[in-house]
Amino acid sequence: MKNFAALCLILAWLPLACKQNTSQTSVSPVDSVRAVVMNLHNTEMEKMGEMKMLERALKIAIETADEEQDDVAYLSLSEAMIQLDSGIFAMKSWMRNWSEPDPLLPLSSQLQGLARQHASMKRTSELMNKGIIAAQTALTYE
Repeated sequence: MKNFAALCLILAWLPLACKQNTSQTSVSPVDSVRAVVMNLHNTEMEKMGEMKMLERALKIAIETADEEQDDVAYLSLSEAMIQLDSGIFAMKSWMRNWSEPDPLLPLSSQLQGLARQHASMKRTSELMNKGIIAAQTALTYE
């Protein structure tokens, strides 16, 4: 009976202990900036599937292109592959190098680190977009 009473008391107390007071909960500047960086990353990450499909299509086009008969098309496909691979590599590198800000550092240092991560993701985004456009262009002129 004691166990039952204790269990009832815990079950009654649990919702009160877990309830967060929304008026006291605020988003820290680090969380806000991290959300911006991760939203950009997630948006760009959605393009990776398209990039992989373009990469396969370019490989096939390069394999079937006659290097001797059509130098321009072959070079265009090869250059597009290099640009596409550059964008893929940039995303993989960004993800490998991503690190959460150290909460023991001053707020300004955490924000500076996130700002560098954001700038890096913007450059990655540009490389990815250039690669996609180059691949689409090369494949349509093939």
